[in-house]
Amino acid sequence: MANDFDAEDMGAETLRPFTVANVTRDMIGPGATLTTNVAVAGDRLAGFTNHLPSYRFESAEPAIWLESLYVVPDFRRAGVARALMAAVAADAIARDVAAIYWGVRMVNDGGKGFYRSIDAQSEKAEILALFRDQIAALTT
Repeated sequence: MANDFDAEDMGAETLRPFTVANVTRDMIGPGATLTTNVAVAGDRLAGFTNHLPSYRFESAEPAIWLESLYVVPDFRRAGVARALMAAVAADAIARDVAAIYWGVRMVNDGGKGFYRSIDAQSEKAEILALFRDQIAALTT
């Protein structure tokens, strides 16, 4: 599913395919960086989310960064995304965080529609990133 998400989200730009090793290390293993929620419908995986701790500097409080939310096409518009977001929200409440943040690509009309349906508020911000080459360039 993670590779399907990556291919749908980034297409040919996919940088590093997911393997059992990196999924175990980062998403489900004992030292996982991400908290992962998985939705199951019958005997099929229907979707997943990954999130990690973040911070809301404006109010000096902990937050959560939602790294990914993916629903298998066959299960879209069936409540899976809402259930997955509810699981992230439950974790946010348990951790007493001030906010959940995430980004959505401008071309992802389906995702933007879903987020509007759960009353997500726009921060009117653009998410920027540095990747390995640019990070290295800053240190030289």
